[in-house]
Amino acid sequence: MSAFCGGLLVVIPQSYLAVYAFRYMGARSTKQIAQSFYRGEAGKFVLTFIGFGLVFLLFTAVDLPTLFAGYTLMLVMQWWLTAKALSKPY
Repeated sequence: MSAFCGGLLVVIPQSYLAVYAFRYMGARSTKQIAQSFYRGEAGKFVLTFIGFGLVFLLFTAVDLPTLFAGYTLMLVMQWWLTAKALSKPY
């Protein structure tokens, strides 16, 4: 359960950022796109802090090394998959 919670602490805020930041398209909406990225990134950090707080508050039997291992594993997997997706020639 600790590893699962650690993974969710990466996935949920990152999903929020992706939805919030990529909701505008086109050259005419560059100002809205930039603002959405800033707000999405700020929301991602807030959701991460709130998520860690909720995990520590609600789960008394959380194993900290496993929680942080799940969090770190999902972060590394995100970076690796992003690098792999960006390195493909289109």
